Amino acid sequence: MLRILEDFVASDDMILDIGGGTGRFSLAVASSVKKVEHVDFAPKMIEIAAEVAQRRGVENITFTVADARDLSRYRDRGFTKVLSINTPITFSGPDWRRSVEEMCRVTDREALFTVANFLSCLAALIDASLAAGAGWSTVVEKMAVHRFMDAGDLRQLGHDFPSYRAFAPGEVEEELERHGFEVVSARGLAVLCRLLRRESLEPIVTDEALLARFLATEETTAAMYERWAPSREILFHVRRNG
Repeated sequence: MLRILEDFVASDDMILDIGGGTGRFSLAVASSVKKVEHVDFAPKMIEIAAEVAQRRGVENITFTVADARDLSRYRDRGFTKVLSINTPITFSGPDWRRSVEEMCRVTDREALFTVANFLSCLAALIDASLAAGAGWSTVVEKMAVHRFMDAGDLRQLGHDFPSYRAFAPGEVEEELERHGFEVVSARGLAVLCRLLRRESLEPIVTDEALLARFLATEETTAAMYERWAPSREILFHVRRNG
């Protein structure tokens, strides 16, 4: 993701990071751009990110508590580019279209964002349901039919996780087109990571040479399967038409 961001940003960019969390990406790009506005709906996340920025001496970044579904404090096309990584659109649940609309409204040029991949989400929920002895549970059925997971249903399986909406290829593209954006690229992230056992990944990340070859193969695999890759997230790079 960091490698992709290096190619995405430019020195004159005014960046909005929607759902910036603890600042992993907003702080990473701050030194390469003119200004960063970091927003998250969780005050604790904002607090952590601001502390990290202060510790690192990053001064061209502002932190604001805001929801991806309501960015009314920002004017139309107020940022050259927008980031929305780690699926804020997905966690908007049934209001996901509103989040897409708001992201497009405040973006002047391009956006880079992720959404949860339906294929991966369904498999994970089937695993969780069978492990809990619930068989083809309500949470699996809702994801299979409606591509939606309700937090209340998942708690019955012993998991505490927010409600979210997962996406099949084509759904997000249609919404983007309505708001005047074209898809530059759409690709899976961490494709091989989702197919390997954790025990296999541990030695890879501790061996620099092995990790380099693994990441290069990840890039090739993601390019080969694009949005059809069996990854946890689909990464979209979109551009305003005209």
